[in-house]
Amino acid sequence: MTYTRMTEDHIAEAQALTTSFNWPHTVEDWSFAFGLGSGLVACDGGHLIGTCLTWPFGEQVSSLGMLAVAQKAQGRGIGRALLRQTLDEHSERTILLHATHQGIELYRSENFAPIEEIRQMQGLVTLEGEEAVPADRAPVHRWHPARDDGAREQLLALDHAATGLERGVLLQALLPRTAFLRLGSGDSPEGYAGIRRFGRGHVIGPVVATTANGASALVHALLVAHAGAFVRIDVTEAFEPSGWLSAFGLHEVDRVLAMSNAPLPQAKGEARRYGLIGHAFG
Repeated sequence: MTYTRMTEDHIAEAQALTTSFNWPHTVEDWSFAFGLGSGLVACDGGHLIGTCLTWPFGEQVSSLGMLAVAQKAQGRGIGRALLRQTLDEHSERTILLHATHQGIELYRSENFAPIEEIRQMQGLVTLEGEEAVPADRAPVHRWHPARDDGAREQLLALDHAATGLERGVLLQALLPRTAFLRLGSGDSPEGYAGIRRFGRGHVIGPVVATTANGASALVHALLVAHAGAFVRIDVTEAFEPSGWLSAFGLHEVDRVLAMSNAPLPQAKGEARRYGLIGHAFG
């Protein structure tokens, strides 16, 4: 058994590993995720059997994800070894992660505490649920932060205020591969949301807004624009009301628990995070 730094040469095996758990990540998704962070792999006899990645959010926080161990190798402490080595390398940072049901006890035993529950909603988008959306939707507009410096700065500032996290590097990497909407018609956006290709189809995220109805307006507009497509969104506890998503064909398929091993920076102002960038990133 060896534990080594992950390289691009491991991506194909890593994608095959996560596919064995029915995780949706394509080779392109894996390559994008790895290119923004760093990771460890566990190998047995030259075969990859475990992975763990991290992504820096500024100087004080990192997000941890893609912790997976092949089913045939589970029960040997490999996941714990990957986690502990990663935590040792990031001992000066607070770690944020999103735990599946199988991993919650492992993370609790390593001093992670719960923050909130995240619901994974997905399905083929139908427009039959139009009447289920809150009636007082705020106006939304197409937004192009990838080619507008002012819009990009507004997006980064709003995201930082809503999350307290320095997610600028990750967000700027997402800009050219994401279609964005902004909320409100004034000089300062009241929220934003994006959609990009991922896994079997598309993923909506992040979603940031000053109100739940504003978040609903953003998500509704993205769903309407992608009728007939397979879409996923990971929504936070703040996303209420969210029952109307099922009327659009998106049904809850799983829940994960956001956890951290120390207090995270707090949001500033009225904006809140209603949808994750993605399960791994947070």
